[in-house]
Amino acid sequence: GYGESRVFEAPPRRRTRVVVSVDVSQSMGCWCEGCNDPETGRSFPGYLAFQAAAAVGEAAGAADVHAWSGFSDEAVIYPLPVGHQPLCVYDGFRGNDGTPTAGALQHLGELLGGETAGAVGVIITDGQPYSAEATHRTATRLVAEGVQFVVVVVGNTNAERIADLFPSARLVRVRGLDDLADLGRGIADLLR
Repeated sequence: GYGESRVFEAPPRRRTRVVVSVDVSQSMGCWCEGCNDPETGRSFPGYLAFQAAAAVGEAAGAADVHAWSGFSDEAVIYPLPVGHQPLCVYDGFRGNDGTPTAGALQHLGELLGGETAGAVGVIITDGQPYSAEATHRTATRLVAEGVQFVVVVVGNTNAERIADLFPSARLVRVRGLDDLADLGRGIADLLR
């Protein structure tokens, strides 16, 4: 014999492709440890966003992570390693004013190439996009191509208005570090 041939009867399990997009517009505030104090409850949306991104990256095992900001629907993209915690906004890296979510979604689609079926896009933001219409149009196209969205709204924003732009999206609110457990439960079954 040449070994057990039954191992070839089932196709290999394919890992879910995950892309995490983090809003770094000015409204996110500072994301560094020094400017945030979770013990007193002071956490800027940017800090919560990067904690959420790290949690998703860890749960997924592998993910493409990028931050984005910009003006109108032109997104400036900043590729990041999984688990990255940026430096203080006052010491260097700082996003631009706007929230060009449609541009970030366009980049997400480009990262996936033709492998959109079953992919998971995790959008982490604290506010309304520059163009709700362009965001909805781009998200709808990606959903039709097979992308599933999880919209993580950090801070105290009207989350439902943001989530409505993404057809069939799962909404997870993160107002503090305690809410990160809900994020894990919210996406666990998508990562299988």
